Amino acid sequence: MTGIPFESKEIALRKLEQMTDEYAQINPFKKVPVIEDSGFILTESVAIFNYLCDKYKMHNWYPTDLKQRAHVNEYAHWQHLNLRATGSMLFRTKIITPRIGSCIKDVQCHRNS
Repeated sequence: MTGIPFESKEIALRKLEQMTDEYAQINPFKKVPVIEDSGFILTESVAIFNYLCDKYKMHNWYPTDLKQRAHVNEYAHWQHLNLRATGSMLFRTKIITPRIGSCIKDVQCHRNS
C-alpha cells in the first residue's frame, strides 16, 4: 500500500523460531516484529511505524501537524495496551504456552512441527 521497499522474513512463532540464538542476535528480547534498515534495528511495532513514516514521508499515515499526529499516537498507545496485549495473550495462551510446555519434555520440539 505504501510502496516502501522491503524484504519479508517470516518467523513461525508456533515453531518458536524467535527463540533461537540467531534471532536473539537481532532482537535480544526474542519478540516480533523487527526491522533492520541498513544495519539500524528497531524491535517495537509502533516505533517501526513511526520510523518508516518519517523516513518515507508518509504524511497521510503519520501527519506532520502536531494535533493530528497526537491522535495517531493516542491510538497507537491505546491499541498497544488493549487490542495488541489482549490478542497476543490469546495467541500465547492457545498456541505458544502449550508448545513451550511440550518443549520442556521434548528438546527437539521445534524441529517436529
